[in-house]
Amino acid sequence: MKTKKPCAECPFRSTAPAGWLGPWSVDEIAACAHSEGGLACHMDVNKKGEGLPIEEYAQCVGAILHANKTFKRYQNPRLAEMQRLTKAEDLAGILGFEFKTYHSKVRK
Repeated sequence: MKTKKPCAECPFRSTAPAGWLGPWSVDEIAACAHSEGGLACHMDVNKKGEGLPIEEYAQCVGAILHANKTFKRYQNPRLAEMQRLTKAEDLAGILGFEFKTYHSKVRK
């Protein structure tokens, strides 16, 4: 992980603009966050959704915290270690089960 805290614009923060997920749907982001392949930080992904090779991308810290908050336990050793290193206070301001509802709000 590049950082132990999510980026200021991280879609897993409760302060993120509702519905702003780039070219991906809320279901696609949620599925990736819960997948064993991990989810690249949005700072490592370009507008077309193409990014670095999987070995080189920075894992989204917000996705790891979201997984913790929704009781997802990774089997992938890399992701499981990141989960293990988080603390309870890291979960403040992170969207959990409300992620899909929050980002499904209609933008005006």
